[in-house]
Amino acid sequence: MKSITFLIIFGVLLGSCTLPVYGQKTASASLAAVIEKGNTVEFTLTSARPFVFGNNRYVLHIGDKVFFRNRQSYDETTLVGSLTFMVDKSDFDALQNGKGIYLTYGYAEETEQSLEEFTKNNFPGSWSLGKFSKDILSK
Repeated sequence: MKSITFLIIFGVLLGSCTLPVYGQKTASASLAAVIEKGNTVEFTLTSARPFVFGNNRYVLHIGDKVFFRNRQSYDETTLVGSLTFMVDKSDFDALQNGKGIYLTYGYAEETEQSLEEFTKNNFPGSWSLGKFSKDILSK
């Protein structure tokens, strides 16, 4: 009986000492710029939070093509994270207009349709960045 009373009192005390819960800002990424630099086209993505640096890597998917080579930074003043993918100009020229552009954290051997479903359902580590068009290229 003493142990039941103790558990009830402990439960009441624990319930009255709850800590505030803070909601996390939903991670987002957007395509900020596509710039040609010599034989490379740079796709720069931005986020209101720094991009995670961990055991995985970010992968840019355009249609059925995947790109891994990137660099990232975070501006402490503006609080904007950036991730720039470097794509060979010949690979850029071979891309098809109208294909989806997606960012994943970790390699996802998925079809464009699967990636679209992931992003519609807010699957962690998957972002839709719009449709590809060669007109997005700035020089």
